Amino acid sequence: MTGHYNGYFNANELVIKGSTTLAASHKEDYDKLLPIFIFGTPEEAKAIYPDMEKAIAKCEKVISKHTIKDDSNEDRKHPEFNKWIDDNYMVIGQAYFFKQSYYKSADIFQYVNRKFKKPEVTVKSNTWLAKTYIQEKEYGKAVQALVKAEGELDKDKVDEALRADYHLAYADAYVHQKKWEKAASELEKSLEYITKKRDRARPHFILAQLYQQMNRSSDAMTHYESVVHSRAPYELEFHARINKALSFSRTGGSSGEIQKELYKMLKDEKNSDYVDQIYYALGDIAWEEQRREDAIGFYLKSIEANTSNSKQRAKAFLRLADLYFDERQYSQAQLYYDSTLTKIDATHERFSIIKARAESLTELIGHLEAIALYDSLNVMCSLSPDEFDKKVKQMADEMALVM
Repeated sequence: MTGHYNGYFNANELVIKGSTTLAASHKEDYDKLLPIFIFGTPEEAKAIYPDMEKAIAKCEKVISKHTIKDDSNEDRKHPEFNKWIDDNYMVIGQAYFFKQSYYKSADIFQYVNRKFKKPEVTVKSNTWLAKTYIQEKEYGKAVQALVKAEGELDKDKVDEALRADYHLAYADAYVHQKKWEKAASELEKSLEYITKKRDRARPHFILAQLYQQMNRSSDAMTHYESVVHSRAPYELEFHARINKALSFSRTGGSSGEIQKELYKMLKDEKNSDYVDQIYYALGDIAWEEQRREDAIGFYLKSIEANTSNSKQRAKAFLRLADLYFDERQYSQAQLYYDSTLTKIDATHERFSIIKARAESLTELIGHLEAIALYDSLNVMCSLSPDEFDKKVKQMADEMALVM
């Protein structure tokens, strides 16, 4: 009882509190594949150090005082260790993990795996060992750890939550290796064991993103629809609806119904902070359907509606820049590439291309303007004195109107 409540329970609550704090501080980037797990940055982890140290101290005290071992009787009915000792070790490992002390956490999980031979302990220790290796970018070792636990999964004592976590860790290992098919397969398996609708929303969303990566738009739509019906946080639900709309356009069917849904979303007060993203989605559909003027109009509305989301603003600038570049309207393209550069940093995946295009187009436009000026001067010089005077007066009148 002491091993459970004084150690494991209270310490585990501290670890749960710390992991919840890290998750709450995370800002999603819906333009990228969402992370399966949220473990925070090294800076964010520092905020939970005190709680993790308390958890470690509580569990170490229990292990020191309550370990039971009797070498004189190998056939005794009681286990070699207090039944909560393995749980206390696991909490210590998890506390080190959330502190991002991965060497120490791996050492603890390996010890638990060697010392305690219960199916649920084998699965749990190897799952967390795999998570540790993934954080260290040792993906081969992560998969090896999960393979070791595979034979224990079918045993009755391994509960559904642990099975789900095992498959999520497997999926995470494959995602980091960009093995989309295998990652999707493991995510599908994890969903078989996640019972709460709200908890299923994130895996469904990531699974949909993976299917988009594999150009399986119909499968992506199915999982985005599942997010909508999973009691997901509203931001996740909103992006599921938007991505579902874009996936639908890529199936080659009529976009009429999906556009109606997007227009309906524009009128919903809940989406007042997302109007720029809805217009952007409408622009993408129009662009894909080669409705050029509509696409430009929607992207401009996206920019106009955007007051604070600089990243979304950059996306709209970049879409317009690419659109004009593809059509060889270089003056407009240069303008929007320059605008894009003011909103992105050097970590953007296309930064070097955008910067190079902006610089090249600036130089090109300078040459084109010089050529146009030279041609205009040639034309002026070829005029008779009367025609020249008439042309100059016309130009002066036009300038006066502008001013």
